[in-house]
Amino acid sequence: MSDVLEKLKPLIDTTILKLSNPNFRKDPIGGKFGFITSVISSAYKRHGAILEEAIVERLRECKHLEIFIEDKFPISQRASMLASQSGKDLDITAGTNLPYETKSPARVLQIDCIVFNKRKRSISSYEIKRGNGAFDAGKKRSIRNDLLSTNFLLKNYGKLKKLNVKKSYSYIICYYGLRALPAPFSLVKEDLDSHFGASVVKEVEQVNNYFKNSLHTMIESKSNE
Repeated sequence: MSDVLEKLKPLIDTTILKLSNPNFRKDPIGGKFGFITSVISSAYKRHGAILEEAIVERLRECKHLEIFIEDKFPISQRASMLASQSGKDLDITAGTNLPYETKSPARVLQIDCIVFNKRKRSISSYEIKRGNGAFDAGKKRSIRNDLLSTNFLLKNYGKLKKLNVKKSYSYIICYYGLRALPAPFSLVKEDLDSHFGASVVKEVEQVNNYFKNSLHTMIESKSNE
């Protein structure tokens, strides 16, 4: 039995409470619908963080996976330059392993999740997005460069963690299906169970449904006031 929903209920409940008493500016043309449109727009953004937490918490429950969160993953100058020079060539990740260095990085990245699969001896990084809206060209380029830069360093990051790493991969999860990058470098909801070798989507959807139902109940109660 998964405990993901029980763990995330406090976060969701707090989010709904904040949305019920918004301090954001209502759009002038919203009229009587101003509260609803403003709350829904904010809810979409807040759901991204909830979705990320749900996926990560579910992966933590899997005994064959070891999870790492890196808020400041150092990207070396060499990795950053190689990613920028690669253009749209994502296949450059194969066999490109650069030293993982923590001193004087060119920049740092927040990595949503790093997963070591003990069965496959693989280490993978993940950026987690809702993936229900189109990404513009500039955002896709930024995502591609971040994915490449991370992957170049990932295998040696794993070795620094004393992991028996054989292969390294980097992905972006676009949960609702609008891919920021082509497969196999992006994953959608339907890919997750087979990719991680565990039931992931069922537990995440329980969280999504709780958030959705709580949001709708709150909006309906406010609309009747």
